[in-house]
Amino acid sequence: ADFPDAIEIVKADFFDWQTSADLVLDCSFLSSLHPHIRTTWATRMNALVNPGGHLVCVVYPSVHTLTASFVQFARSWFAGPPYTISVDILKHLLKHHDFTVVHVVDHLPPDLQHLPRNHHGFATGLVVFGKNP
Repeated sequence: ADFPDAIEIVKADFFDWQTSADLVLDCSFLSSLHPHIRTTWATRMNALVNPGGHLVCVVYPSVHTLTASFVQFARSWFAGPPYTISVDILKHLLKHHDFTVVHVVDHLPPDLQHLPRNHHGFATGLVVFGKNP
């Protein structure tokens, strides 16, 4: 993909910002939101990312749907933030919008993790979505 020579970093209220962008980075923002408003997050991301643009999501605390213990998942789900998230949850949230998965890394290498993997057993993942033109 061709990227511009300059990148503008914007600090704004996610739910009120009315401008769109070619590239949006969610660095564990979704995991700070209560699960009840995740669909609002997906709708906003659909509005914020330009057609042909990309959404990059850092997924932490990431759980592999079937590998995390239920108790661990439930504690984080109800006791967050951060609330647990997974690549599958992201795919589900964005499936009714104009995004397709471009690249997935379920577990980043240890030197790129938010915290050491043994910290509550969670890992850091990465998903890149492309917005359909």
